[in-house]
Amino acid sequence: MVRVSVSNVIPLARNVAATKDRKPDFPELVADVRDAEHYNLARALLGADEPKPAMPILQGLVDRHPGDLRFQLFLAEACFATGEIERSKTLADGILARARRHPRASLAHAVLAEHYEEQGDDTRATFHRSQIKRA
Repeated sequence: MVRVSVSNVIPLARNVAATKDRKPDFPELVADVRDAEHYNLARALLGADEPKPAMPILQGLVDRHPGDLRFQLFLAEACFATGEIERSKTLADGILARARRHPRASLAHAVLAEHYEEQGDDTRATFHRSQIKRA
């Protein structure tokens, strides 16, 4: 993952903020573009080790697109990074329950492996580590 400094993310955040109240000619297209900007902003914040400000952005994306697992996966990662371990585990469990064979399921297994490792449950941690697909 490429590391991004928070100062590099500020122009994108300003752009997102500047467009949020504008009335678009094509609302569906603009909503898709805004969601893409929000997703990229959240990813940049996670890459800059700033998960806390990424969480409300990702939660908004999850609320608007409940079937899109990538938003849930990154929200689970942000929750884990901020110490919201149970919420992270709940998200990862839900992802695996719905899409065990999804290409990004490895990320959910990684979150769960970290969770169980933190809890001292080596058996479950080892199981989830064994499910992580190597790229």
